[in-house]
Amino acid sequence: MDRCLFSAVNSEDYLSLRQLAESQEKISAKMAGDAIHAICALRARAATYHARERGLEVKIKQFPMNLSTRNFCIIGKMHTKRLSV
Repeated sequence: MDRCLFSAVNSEDYLSLRQLAESQEKISAKMAGDAIHAICALRARAATYHARERGLEVKIKQFPMNLSTRNFCIIGKMHTKRLSV
């Protein structure tokens, strides 16, 4: 079982959310999409939190469903601070 990625959601709720996101049934396609979006948001929030001192910019992107039913991805860009010499 995955650890909960962010303390805002307990591990039992996260497991339920993950199971819903993995659902392939057409009747719950909208809920599955909403669930995977919520998981991506939790992951993005956790990544941003853990990299807060380096200035991580995170976006959730979605590509066409015909390429994959798992069509969400998280894209991050680090804004590192340069040291002056």
